[in-house]
Amino acid sequence: MDFKYEKELNTLLSPIFEELEFKKQEEDIYLKEGYAAKVTYDKDAAQLLLLGAKPKEGENLEFITLSSWLFDDTHTEKDLKAVAIDFEETLREELGAKKQRAAKKIAMPGKAAAGESQTIESFTKVFLDMYPKYRNAYKDMMAEYDSFLFVDFYSKYGVEVMRELCSDAEENERKLNKFLSFLNKQYTEGDRTVAAVVTSVIFAGAFYNDRKTFDDVVLPKLCDMTYLSKAAATSVERASKDKKLQQIFTSPVIA
Repeated sequence: MDFKYEKELNTLLSPIFEELEFKKQEEDIYLKEGYAAKVTYDKDAAQLLLLGAKPKEGENLEFITLSSWLFDDTHTEKDLKAVAIDFEETLREELGAKKQRAAKKIAMPGKAAAGESQTIESFTKVFLDMYPKYRNAYKDMMAEYDSFLFVDFYSKYGVEVMRELCSDAEENERKLNKFLSFLNKQYTEGDRTVAAVVTSVIFAGAFYNDRKTFDDVVLPKLCDMTYLSKAAATSVERASKDKKLQQIFTSPVIA
């Protein structure tokens, strides 16, 4: 490639070719199984070109232009970065290769300050302490959405815990009692968001279509939890009739 910034451009593009497992061949061609890419410079048109081709056995490579950038004497080395970004994005789109997320540290939720109501953050801290297997799910959600989608999180994992414990209530009696006590404490000490998650997400999601388990297994265990008992029963009843609420449990953001 007869281009004065050839070395600098190759340095910028080498990470994407390495990530996508291309191997450099002769004449600035990069090859991987099922695909060939080439970066070249058209002096007559003063353009940098990204070319692509799908190798066919016994035939010469037939490249097509994937992207082109005007790069004449008015451009400098500083302009190469924009070209490299475009070529990378174009190549990813061509191959259907998503960009890898940069690893970042995800802070875990903290506990509520002394004397303050339980928040969804402090609620989640205790939940993850009790069920550490969901910590990675929490981190993945924060990395993916840069936000904690607590309704979706608990409509999947809070409901999952409740249903698993109730699937064999006799065998899981101690664990189920502990979980219900946790929910009662959070409901009575928590803010409105926590109360809504407990009743309208976890209880409603677990039992809107399984009233028998709620009435026969769970409700008797809530007899000493007067406020939670009434609120949970109301939420389950409402969810059993409300199609919009049911969509939260049947079509969550997280699969």
